[in-house]
Amino acid sequence: MISRRDLLRSFGIGTAAATAAPWSFAAMHPAILESPAKRDSVTTIHLDNNENAYGPSRRTAEAIRAASTTVNRYPAASDDLTEHIASFHGVKSERVLLGCGSTEILRMAAHAFLGLGKQMLQSSPTFEALELYSRSVGAEVISLPLTHEFAHDLESMLGRIASSTTLVYICNPNNPTGSITPRKGLEDFITKLPSTVFVFIDEAYHHYAGESSMYASFIDRPVSNDRVIVSRTFSAVYGLAGLRLGYGITSPGTARRMRPFSTINNVNGIVVQAGMTALDDKEAVKDFVKQNADARQEFFN
Repeated sequence: MISRRDLLRSFGIGTAAATAAPWSFAAMHPAILESPAKRDSVTTIHLDNNENAYGPSRRTAEAIRAASTTVNRYPAASDDLTEHIASFHGVKSERVLLGCGSTEILRMAAHAFLGLGKQMLQSSPTFEALELYSRSVGAEVISLPLTHEFAHDLESMLGRIASSTTLVYICNPNNPTGSITPRKGLEDFITKLPSTVFVFIDEAYHHYAGESSMYASFIDRPVSNDRVIVSRTFSAVYGLAGLRLGYGITSPGTARRMRPFSTINNVNGIVVQAGMTALDDKEAVKDFVKQNADARQEFFN
């Protein structure tokens, strides 16, 4: 286990900040994309990856060790994980999509709703995966700057909706800015969209939003709209970035439209057991969130 002070001592190693605007991951030099710098994966804190430097909880680590004896078998318990996630959130299992990381849920959305002649709308800067997947299927990507408060500029987004727009991406809290777009504004935004537009709300950093009157999860407080997709990841607070697990929750019809674009056996047997254990270990989640908040406070002061 890494102490908070050791974690903070590592913060200055191998980190950089980009200030160019508008920011575009896809515009980076190919050599940067193809040849990432080699880093010590054990001792270095990768701030640009937003990983849980403390690793998985003790209970989750034990589940991983126990499941490692079955790696010679193809995974057969993904339905158990789907049911577990559905029960955890109080939804029917037909609404749950499993992914090899939440990036696979983003890829599924790109394939389900985009293509040649279609348009995806997002903010800049934001998490770049959907932009890459959208371009890979031939869709146009429109990126609009965040507001001065680093929130998604929902009014500007509404103004750029075209007949070809079929998908809007909202990362909230946003990555890489860590900023929150108020819930009320998002609800109003969704109601004003044409019935042909789907909204993907990425809640990868939901656990770090804290107690705020501005923020509420669209899983915990869903809206009555079949075209809203919400994703979560096990890569952040749960400390399972290396095992790759994420999920999406949406309406049954939208899930049916996206599911054919998932890969076969997209979640392995180890991460199925790790994911179910991590979800149940609520005290560990609270501890990780508190340690992160304490470290942030110490860093700022």
